[in-house]
Amino acid sequence: ATSLGNGGALITMLRSGEEVRKVLAGEDGVLRVCDERHRRDGTRTLLIDCSTIAPDDARAFAAAADMAGCDFLDAPVSGGAIGAEAATLTFMVGSETEEVFRQAEPLLAHMGKSSVRCGGV
Repeated sequence: ATSLGNGGALITMLRSGEEVRKVLAGEDGVLRVCDERHRRDGTRTLLIDCSTIAPDDARAFAAAADMAGCDFLDAPVSGGAIGAEAATLTFMVGSETEEVFRQAEPLLAHMGKSSVRCGGV
């Protein structure tokens, strides 16, 4: 997680909620680094999780991210491996605000053809 550097966003696409939990909240996880940065200079990091995970897990990660000074988007995809290779994925995004969704759109556009905000996380 220390490799976050000065970047303002991190995108994950993992196999399970447990793997997402390890990356975000595990020892030396992303949330610890984000919290330190937020406390130091007020920077909010954008966390976009594209894993297909349980809704309860996504909501728990969003709450933990908010406490660490991060904006969290739940953004599972459709399109499979072929869509990923061709950058034609579709992102179904859960975001607490339209503003945060708009911040993520340019990043998602590099990986897919469309992103749709489907409400909150």
